[in-house]
Amino acid sequence: METSYGRQAAYKVLTVFVFWIGITSLAMAQSTVSGRVLDVAGQPIIGATVKVTGQEGGAISDLDGNFRVIGNATDSLLVSFIGFASQVVPIGNRSVIEVVLKEDIQNLQEVVVTALGIERDKKALGYAVQQIDGDALSEARTTNVMNGLAGQAAGVQVTGANNGLGSSARIVIRGENSLNINSNSPLIVVDGSPINNNIYGTGSGAANQSDMPTDFGNGAADINPDDIASISILKGAAASALYGSRA
Repeated sequence: METSYGRQAAYKVLTVFVFWIGITSLAMAQSTVSGRVLDVAGQPIIGATVKVTGQEGGAISDLDGNFRVIGNATDSLLVSFIGFASQVVPIGNRSVIEVVLKEDIQNLQEVVVTALGIERDKKALGYAVQQIDGDALSEARTTNVMNGLAGQAAGVQVTGANNGLGSSARIVIRGENSLNINSNSPLIVVDGSPINNNIYGTGSGAANQSDMPTDFGNGAADINPDDIASISILKGAAASALYGSRA
């Protein structure tokens, strides 16, 4: 009888042990989790980072905001994108997850657009940068948008011509470095595309260097100040390296 009882007890312990292993294996089983990353307006967020907590790597949302990762029910998703507040979403029993990110106004003000439209955290840049809001330029109501930068940024010298509409504006950052007036002008990039901002006039060379100083204006005069969201002024040799010899 004692042997039979001992065998029954052993079977019960073995059954409980196998059952516990089954539950643990089920909890640790990984599956594919897909979803979308949207903003509060319901528009897809392209390039959002989706990571599974406790794991290396992750996924990037595509053009439609879709993503796909591998995780289990006990994991959570860490979803982040520059300018938006990060969000941690538990996976649970879901295989499809929709994540809505809200704009982080405080962090958005620290974002700077560098070469090729790449957004970088202002604190992570290896050069000085100063950002001017477009409203400040619109309020200046100047005929050349560059004239609106006068007194707005440190180390930036703006000299405006008094020739009325279409006249040029000369801008120098951190002092003169060439006898050629156009060589001292910084490179102006509009939505990732460099524009020619040389000063033109009659005679040879720029208007201020010619024998007949008639000012024909420069490229910045074609920019409408009301269309500008912000201007980022990048300073230093490291900033010049972003655009090569043209900077």
